[in-house]
Amino acid sequence: SLLDDTAHAIETALKDTAKNIIILGPRGTGKSTVLNQVVWHARRNGWLCLFVPRGWDQVMSGPFLGPSATDPTVPDNQFMSAEVLRGFWRAHHPLLKTIPIHSSVFDPFLPTLTHFQTRWKRASSLPGRASFD
Repeated sequence: SLLDDTAHAIETALKDTAKNIIILGPRGTGKSTVLNQVVWHARRNGWLCLFVPRGWDQVMSGPFLGPSATDPTVPDNQFMSAEVLRGFWRAHHPLLKTIPIHSSVFDPFLPTLTHFQTRWKRASSLPGRASFD
């Protein structure tokens, strides 16, 4: 099948190389189709797969685009990011629940969490926010 042939080609390509693949090609050549098949195959085989459809839109557009808290030269969109994470949770919550997490894991992220909570409170008071829940 096409899926098996694609999976075999990817596994062969990754065997002796880094675990990264870049799919390039002109518009309409099937890059998104290949990516969707790879994600489906990965999830079917029990892998955690964070899939960000329309990645360009994720980082370059949206109703609440602003500078990143960690790098002001990089745009950030908390609402679109939250939607991607919700999708990740919906796709993988049974597997995610099995991963042991210790509270000390989060220590390096506490400043970011505090910053996010402050911005979330501000954003949640904006008119129309309910459309992002």
